[in-house]
Order: sequence, then C-alpha cells, then structure tokens
Amino acid sequence: MRQWIVMVMLLSLAGCQGGRESLSASLPALSDDDQPPALSVPPLQGFLVNPYLQNPGPHHMTVMFEPEDSARGDTMAVEYRVLGSTAWSAVSATPESINRLNLDAGTDQGQTVYAARLNGLDSNTTYEYRVITAAGATPPMRFKSWPQAGDGVSQGRFIVISDIQGNNPDWLTRVFEHGVIRRDCDGDVLTCVERFAGIIITGDLVDDGDNITQWREEYFAVGDSLFRYLPQLMIIGNHDYALSNYLYYAAPPGNGSAGHAEEWYQVDYLNFRFLGMQSNLTVQSGATQLLEQELFFRKALADTRSDQSVNYLFMGIHAPCKSELWIPGESLQVCHFVEALERFSADTGIISGHLFGHTHGYSRGQSRDAAHLWMNAASAGGRIDDWGDYAQADYDEFESTWDEYGYSILEFSTRGAPWIRTERRTGGDDHADYADAFEPSSDRDALTIGGDNQPPHTPQARSPGARVNSADVLLQAAYTDPDGDSLLEAHWQLRRASQRYDQAILDLWGNETRARNEWFREDLNAGISVDAWRVAYLPNGVYCWRVRFRDEHWAWSPFSDDHCFVVEAAAPSANLIINGDAEAGIEGWQVERGRLEALNSLSALPALLRAPPALCASILPTQGAHWFALGGCVDTLEDSDAFDYSVASQSVDLSALQLPPDSLLVLDLALRNASKWDVPSARLQVLDAQGQTLATAKPIINQSGQWLRQRTSLAIPHTATTARVELTGLRQDGLEGDAFFDDIRLFSVSGGAISTPLPKLSPGNGMAIKPKKDIPALRIN
Repeated sequence: MRQWIVMVMLLSLAGCQGGRESLSASLPALSDDDQPPALSVPPLQGFLVNPYLQNPGPHHMTVMFEPEDSARGDTMAVEYRVLGSTAWSAVSATPESINRLNLDAGTDQGQTVYAARLNGLDSNTTYEYRVITAAGATPPMRFKSWPQAGDGVSQGRFIVISDIQGNNPDWLTRVFEHGVIRRDCDGDVLTCVERFAGIIITGDLVDDGDNITQWREEYFAVGDSLFRYLPQLMIIGNHDYALSNYLYYAAPPGNGSAGHAEEWYQVDYLNFRFLGMQSNLTVQSGATQLLEQELFFRKALADTRSDQSVNYLFMGIHAPCKSELWIPGESLQVCHFVEALERFSADTGIISGHLFGHTHGYSRGQSRDAAHLWMNAASAGGRIDDWGDYAQADYDEFESTWDEYGYSILEFSTRGAPWIRTERRTGGDDHADYADAFEPSSDRDALTIGGDNQPPHTPQARSPGARVNSADVLLQAAYTDPDGDSLLEAHWQLRRASQRYDQAILDLWGNETRARNEWFREDLNAGISVDAWRVAYLPNGVYCWRVRFRDEHWAWSPFSDDHCFVVEAAAPSANLIINGDAEAGIEGWQVERGRLEALNSLSALPALLRAPPALCASILPTQGAHWFALGGCVDTLEDSDAFDYSVASQSVDLSALQLPPDSLLVLDLALRNASKWDVPSARLQVLDAQGQTLATAKPIINQSGQWLRQRTSLAIPHTATTARVELTGLRQDGLEGDAFFDDIRLFSVSGGAISTPLPKLSPGNGMAIKPKKDIPALRIN
C-alpha cells in the first residue's frame, strides 16, 4: 500500500468515506400487497418539517417543528394535556438559534425552526399535544414522559438505527412502518408511545449536512410516522457536516462541553445512562474537540462509578472501533473510548456497550473480559456495504454480521438483576425487499446479557491424558451450567510447563472458539464443538493447559485446574519445502496469479523511494536477509486491479516418504502485512495420483502488521501422493501488495496424527475461508 500511516489515522478519526455512500441503489417499488397497514398518523398542513420530539425526561419534553412561511404568525405554541383530561396547557414556541462561535457550524440555510420546551410534566405519563400556528391547530398527537424511580416501571426499550443518509430514504419509512409499527406495535403507532422510550440514531442522518432539502425531505419526512411520537437521541455523523442544520434541528440535553453542548451529551432513563458522542475530527475544531470531549467522557465515567443507581452505561457514536464490512471507516478515537468502557465494566460489573454506524450493515459482538456490547445499528437507508465489495476483516469480537437494511431493539431491566436484550429485525438488501421482511423468520440476532444467571461450573479436563504419542493434541473439557444455558465461547491457554500463562504458547478466544461466526451470510461455526480445540503440532516436551467457558448470557466460568501432559511423538522430518526463506529468490515457487517477489532491504528500496513511500518496503525478515512479498511491492500490479488476489504454490512429492498410517503433515510459517488491510493466508492440501484433493487443513492467516508464526496440520491419507502449499495475498487497498511470508516449513511426523475421530471444529477465519465474492470458498475436510 501507499498510504501514509498518519493519513490513515486522520481519515479513520474523521470518518471520511469519500464517494462510497454517494452511490444510489435502485430498489424495486413495493406492490400494493406489500404496502404497510393504515397508520394512525394524519397528514399535516403548513409545515416544512412536521412536529417531532427532542430532549426527553421524567418532567420535560421538547416539541420542535419548522413551519412554512405562510404558517408563521404571532401565536406559535404547543398545547398539551394528560391523556384523558380536557384542559390544555400552552407553551410558546420560539425560534431556535445556534452558537455561531462553533467553528463547524457552517452557514445558515434560511430555516426557522421552532421549539417549545414543556417542563413540569408528570413522570411516566402519556400526554396529548398539538401545535398552534397561523395555519391553525394540528390534530392531537402523543408522547410519554420518561419514568422516575418509584414509578414501578420494570423495563426500558429503545429502537436503534443508523445511517439513514438519503441514498435510499424510503428505507426509513419501511423500517418504521413495515417493521417497528407493524411488528413491535401491533400495527398502531400509538402503541409505540407506550412500548418505546425513544429512538437512538447513531449518525449520518442525511447524505449532505449542508443540504437543507435533505433534512426536510430525506430525513424528517420519511421518519415522520414515528418522529411525532417518540423522542430522538441523535448522534452526529460525518455526513451531517457542516453542523448548522444539525444544530438547528437537534435539541439534546445540552449538557456537553462549553461550545459543544449539543455535540455530545448525557441522558438517563432510570438506571440506563446514555452518552451521545462525536467521532468526527475537523480541521476547524479537531484539537479542542478531542480534549474537551475526553474530559467530558472521563467525568461521565467517574460520575457513573459513584452513582449506585446506574446499571448500564452505553455510548452512541457514529464511527466504529472495528468494522468487519468496511475497515477504512474504523476510528482509533473510538477504540480509545471502547477500551475505557471495557475497563470500567470489568472494574464495576456495570454492563456497557457502544452503538455505532458508519459501516452500512449490521454487526454484533462482545468483549472478552468485560460485559461490553458491540453493535452496529446500520443501515436504515445508506447504501449497503456488501460482503466482498470493500476492505474487510473477520474480527474476534464480532459474532454476527449481515449486509442488510434493518433496525435493532435494545431492551433492559430497570428493577432486579440487571439484564439487557437485543434483537435484530431485517427487511432486505440493495437488491430487493425480502418476502418475509421484518417477520420473525428474517430476524438475524437475539441476545440476553446478564440477568439472574449463574456462571458455568469449573470445566473438567477430558483430554489429553498424562502422555501423548501424537504430535497433534486435542484439548477437551466438560461444560456444565447450573441454569442449563448453552455454551457460547471458550478461552483456551497453553503453556510450556516451565513457563507461566502470561508467557502462553496459545491464548485463544474469538471467532474460532465461539459457537457462531456469521460471515458472508453463512454461519462458519455451525455445529462445532466449542468444548474442544486441536493444537496443530507440538514438539516433544511437557505442556500445561487450562480453559474457561462462557455461557449464552456472557457469564464466564472460572478457569479449569491446570492439566499437564507429556508429548512423546516421533521426530519431524527435514523441511520438505524448497527455498522457504526466499534466500534463493522465488526458486521452487509457481506464481499462479498476480506477483511474487523475494525482497531484502536493498531490493525493496525503489518502493521506499516512491512518492508516497510504500509500506511494503519497510519490512524486516524474521531471519536471514530476505522475505516473500505476494501481491506486488516493487513490481506493482495495475491500479485497476484493486482487490487483486495473488497466488503462489509449491507441490511436494509424498510418495517417496513411505509414511506409516496416522502420519501427520505440518505447515509452519511466519506471515504478516504492513498494517491491517491486506490479507496474507496459507493453505495446505494433499492430493491423490489423479490430482483430486483428499484433505484440506485449516488455513493460516494473520491480518496484522506484526510477524506471527502459525501452524496447521492434517492427517495424511494412505492414498496421498502430493502435498500442495498455497500462499495467497489479497490486496484490499493501495497499489502495493502487503502480504508477506518468511521461513516456510513443511514436515511430516510418522504416526503423529490423532488416531481417534475428531469432533467438528471451526474451519478458521472468514477472510481465509471466503474473502471475496469471486474467490471460491475454501472447504475444510
């Protein structure tokens, strides 16, 4: 790649997406049979923006609207009353103004937005309200004030969406009217008033924040069916700049930092604390924003730590820390916030989470050592980031990712043992609506965290025994749970007997040790045994291991007792690979596609001297003077070959080895990339005399900028005649290929394979299994 590291950091922090989201997808029109049911939302006259709700609380609510010029008059007001009463109270509505000292505000667009701040409300009470303008009074509408402690409310519930953004604005209407109202409110919008506290919207409300028509027609108009009845908790996205229109239309609590009071804020719904945050850095106010928002965030953590009434701390922010569908949108600033929330939850036991968008698709996952939820709430209109179309990654934190339109429900307990439940409703993708849109059959995800839940029992080791005669080792332990909960994931650790666990050989948790890993619209881990892990080759010696199990509600068991064993297998053969260290150029390797280079610091110099310098030229080998670069570093591929896939292979004759049954073949190598973009991977297969594949090992992958030594292995079938080692490099960005390999070894171990049948285990990382649409998926056997 040719990116400067600093440039990547700034773009990530700024949430810059360039032209990716300006594309428009053509969706088929809904048939008459697909139209939503008749809604109790009467049309209104005299408004550019119909009435909508902001700044909710137990004793206050703000009603906002933008009238047409002809509807402005001397009396602009909101009247309200408790549902069922007859007398109306009135509050004047006054034009909004914004802080012109905000350097990100931009220029006024000529709007006059009115706000009526209703104070002194009774908590947990349903009100009717109507707006009075020169055009007359609107029909009565409703809202419900938030509860306070002592009101007897046992649950809270929010709708969570993101990235409306105007690419396909009709999708927000579908989400609200086909989804929320029909599915979650029994077809009656007034039921939504009683069931939901509000709508959390994590940014990119429009495509161009400076375009007032988009705010009126592609945001407020398409969301009108719910915006009249439920308050919005709005978050700023990068497309919402310049901020003039956002600042006029949004009225959050206003308790953020001075000069940025409405850009970040805090609001409480009983025991649920929500922080609305900013992930966008600008040239005008980036430095002050970083400092002031950091101080605000630290104070919020400190206040929550000492507030015994808070059981949940959630952050809404636009950009992701990590994003499986679109890694260019990731933000280091957000990762900083996430790490702080993880530490906070680990210290306090308070359930935390971050809700985000920016990437147009749904993702949900969790942190390992804390009860912290990761959830991408997109997309409610922004063009979908399809699988295989952008730079992507299969991260350990994410359990479920789908490239679809939809919305999420976030529900939590306000009394008793704290629990949070999330559900994902799906409507379709960029190709069409689904026939079962927003029906239970199309739900993608459901999860309950916490509650009256006991952790699993301490795992009991099953295998291996005290002595192991194979070089492959199967670790297995018994899972039991006092509540009968299913096993979600495992955390395995393996060490040499002479070392501690902080020096572990293996420390494994994530997408290969979890019961589910939904990737490319397929659950790669369907049916696997989470209670087992196969270690691909251990040299003779003494080892110890332990494991802990996590149940479906995120409770971890204690680690199992140490279980130690001795490996006494046959000695490995010599290296069967020719020129595995690149010291003889590319001798022995067949380039099947793309570029393969053997580089050293001198031969890589031309790439380093290019403008801008190529990161692929800044690598040092693991040993010797050379390393392999796959994908074109000095000898680059054409710019039009973005996302190109380079493949190099070497075949090894096995027929002369005369191996006994249950022999093992091991591939051992070091691999890395230059940052986190390009994808180096290695595959091992054995073939028969006719060239048919007999067995495929789990692929090796390392999508990081540090050398990592990895192994994979397979039992050699008795009819195998050839071993094939395949190196692949997927270039996801830039002109240079950043897939690097070094010190490649292939060796056999006589009788080294596990002789008993193995349980079904994870096939591996999704980026090694199915990285792109036009690359056939690897099937493990």
